[in-house]
Amino acid sequence: MYVVYTLAIPLITSAICALFGRKTKIAAYAAVIGMTLSAVLFTANLFVPTSATAGLDSFATAAGLSTVGLMVAYVVIVIGTFVTWFSLPYIGNAGRIYYPLLLIIISTTAAAALSTNVATLYIFLEIGTLSTAILVTYRKGRAFEAATKFIVLNSIGSSFTLIALILMFLNYGTLNIGSFGTTSSNAILLMSLFLFIGLGTKIGVVPMHSWVPDTYGEAPTPVSTFLAGTVKAATAFILIRFLFALRPAADVVLLFIAVTAVLTVGVGALMAYTQKDLKRFLAYSSIEQAGIILFAIGIGSSAALTGGIFQIINNMVMKSLVFLCVGAIIAATKQRNVDGLGGLVTKMPIVAGGFLIGALALSGIPPLNGFISEYLILQAGFEKGGLYPALSVALLVLTFPMFVGYIRVFQRVFLAVDQKIKAPTVSYLSIYIIIPIIILSVLCVLMGVFPTAIVDQINKVSLAVLGG
Repeated sequence: MYVVYTLAIPLITSAICALFGRKTKIAAYAAVIGMTLSAVLFTANLFVPTSATAGLDSFATAAGLSTVGLMVAYVVIVIGTFVTWFSLPYIGNAGRIYYPLLLIIISTTAAAALSTNVATLYIFLEIGTLSTAILVTYRKGRAFEAATKFIVLNSIGSSFTLIALILMFLNYGTLNIGSFGTTSSNAILLMSLFLFIGLGTKIGVVPMHSWVPDTYGEAPTPVSTFLAGTVKAATAFILIRFLFALRPAADVVLLFIAVTAVLTVGVGALMAYTQKDLKRFLAYSSIEQAGIILFAIGIGSSAALTGGIFQIINNMVMKSLVFLCVGAIIAATKQRNVDGLGGLVTKMPIVAGGFLIGALALSGIPPLNGFISEYLILQAGFEKGGLYPALSVALLVLTFPMFVGYIRVFQRVFLAVDQKIKAPTVSYLSIYIIIPIIILSVLCVLMGVFPTAIVDQINKVSLAVLGG
């Protein structure tokens, strides 16, 4: 049945939006209704499974989709729904391509997270990449430069990914990663490195990260939110599934990923601290978060992957929350530079509270959800031994500038009042903007205070991934 929620409903809704493209209000409400229906039915089916959809599940399996990534796909759909709600007042008179392409990105991202077939995976990834490139240029102007950089670097990443997937087929004789057998260590090493470079570029790993600040900065904020919070995290999950399907016996691959992860955290955190543009600040923060997830992959143990997959799900919630809060600030004040803001805590208390919760969660402060996943990852790093305890300490130290950066931004945007600068005028915020911020804020708290049930389910997923 999950194929209906991840593909059928969003894609049918996308076609409806395209049909009513000139009537933007109808298209916008159709997108909201369609994605809400998808999220509600998906949620209901998780708690009330039915055998009446066995035929659809068989079709999904035949198409190369699997329930192993169901939890990730579910969060993708939920966040996609919130982004669609947010778009309704934020975008206003959207062009005829906005909602069709947004829904295509949401559905292909969810489907890619479910994919176990190298062919369907690549198709979903590239449809999403092309749709993203078009939406990045939505605002015109400097967005064309950002889109060009996005296309060039992601095309390089796509090429490496395609080569890795072709090598998989040539070595294993099958397109299904669940059927991968054994092959030479040299072939595994080559495929692992090509896969890491290809998908790592799409995640924004240093040094393949230069497209991230420009793309997230120039794309419409709802699109930036989905890219930073969801597409990046889902791609990291795909990397986990395919990399460990290769059963990388070569520890050098994992160590290389771990070292690269620490470097990515450092560059992301330090560069974020220097930013005054709110969206570019969050873009570099996304690079730092990508490094934390990669570090879990580099450790490679079951405990580390449990922490890493939990961090992926948490990142979707936490990063989407802070991006939507920044979007709310931009919508209400028409400002995105911290020097032109200040004293917003009394004018936008819900947004201020949401941003603070998201910032503390991303910084790994207890009892929020980010603390749990980061703790699991660091604990697994210390248990691994060898160079990993030192790398774990280095990663922990390098996250500190990011924490300071968040506190600095919160203080300057919401608390400080510069008498030399005229206080920004704050306009009314739609309920479609406020409700996602409230729900995501509550989730950050609940997932941190009551993590056991989620961690237990994620542990089953990590064992399934390690088992092929």
